[in-house]
Amino acid sequence: MPELAKLRHGHITLRQLQPFLETDDFETYFKFGFVRNPFDRFVSYCAFMTRDQDIFEREPHRVMRHLLFEAPPHDHILFQAQHQYLVGADGALISDYVGRIEQMQQGYDEICQRIGITSRPLDKVNSSRRGDYRGYYDQQLIDGVAKLYARDLDLFGYDF
Repeated sequence: MPELAKLRHGHITLRQLQPFLETDDFETYFKFGFVRNPFDRFVSYCAFMTRDQDIFEREPHRVMRHLLFEAPPHDHILFQAQHQYLVGADGALISDYVGRIEQMQQGYDEICQRIGITSRPLDKVNSSRRGDYRGYYDQQLIDGVAKLYARDLDLFGYDF
């Protein structure tokens, strides 16, 4: 699918994928995705986007405020809300299974069982050495992230 390859990243929404599959086939495929607590995800995003400098380590609140309030990168694929990857045009969930990054092995095991393949222990990749996400927030940042990712929080049952 050359059109999908032009996206040049692996973050493809189900809506982007749907036109490339026959309508009947799309409904029969087992569609799944993994989500992450939006508060933790935002801290990770801020650290990732400033990884070439040490500014996040020195001034995390400044970086978070900048990306959340001053210059939000709404078009950046990793900044966008997670629900967009798993819902149809009407906003309803079209994914058959939603796993949580916080319980990745359990979700992977359930998916393997469902599709009839053998599970294995997952490797840990792309991990960082930062602290618990809660330590990076004040009330203004909590409120800002909650507003930005309200649909993710509601749809996937997350809170601070």
